[in-house]
Amino acid sequence: MAGLTNFAQQKVLEQLLRGVAYTPPASVYTGHLTTLYDDGGAGGVQVTAGGSGRLATAFGAFASRRISNASDMLWTATADWGVVVGPGLWDAASGGNLLAQGPMSPNVNVRNGDPLRLLAGQLKINWSKWGPWLAQYAAELLFKATAKSQVTVYAHLCTTAPTDDGTGAVVVTGTGYTPLAVPAWAAYSAGKCKLAADLSITNSAGGAWGTLKAVMWRDNVGPTAGNYLGQIAILPEPTIIAGDPVVLSAADTYFGID
Repeated sequence: MAGLTNFAQQKVLEQLLRGVAYTPPASVYTGHLTTLYDDGGAGGVQVTAGGSGRLATAFGAFASRRISNASDMLWTATADWGVVVGPGLWDAASGGNLLAQGPMSPNVNVRNGDPLRLLAGQLKINWSKWGPWLAQYAAELLFKATAKSQVTVYAHLCTTAPTDDGTGAVVVTGTGYTPLAVPAWAAYSAGKCKLAADLSITNSAGGAWGTLKAVMWRDNVGPTAGNYLGQIAILPEPTIIAGDPVVLSAADTYFGID
């Protein structure tokens, strides 16, 4: 299970980047789906037949880029449910907002009288492509009722992009280069927060910086200090020599966690 909805992504990004406070629910609740929703929370079908009510779900500690349910959960159908294709996680026992969903394999045709059990550790929420610190931030904010704070994000220009763990980056070190602090982010839209205004730096004091491949986002001005948050490719890839400007356009430069 890995799919955060747009609602959940918005709460994480706006808390992280813009300081828009999100008060996490005291509990999250697991229900079942016969049709998965789209990222906007539309089009899905939640099971509502007898015995299918959402159950409050406690998650264990974040480890190895995932969290999972801390104890067994059991539903017993009192009517036919149909074919269950996956679980969903909501911020309320009924109604509320869908936070995450994912497919289950194999699908299960649940009939009247059947049990449906999720053993401790079977309901996993995985983050495979985020920085580990950001994955933990999101997991604890959304699913463990842990308040979080806004961070200052620095844009590090890279001639070699980092891996998903934030390692392996080759950051510009030429004379005249300083990582840029992002002063403000635009409101969340379509899975991302864009820069609120262009960021620019000019290579006015030194030699060539090389060909830029990516912007690495960190919460520290040091290229290996603090926490790796993410990255975005620079396209087309510019080759920077003395006197060249580098402009990170607000129209094209963003922080996303899709």
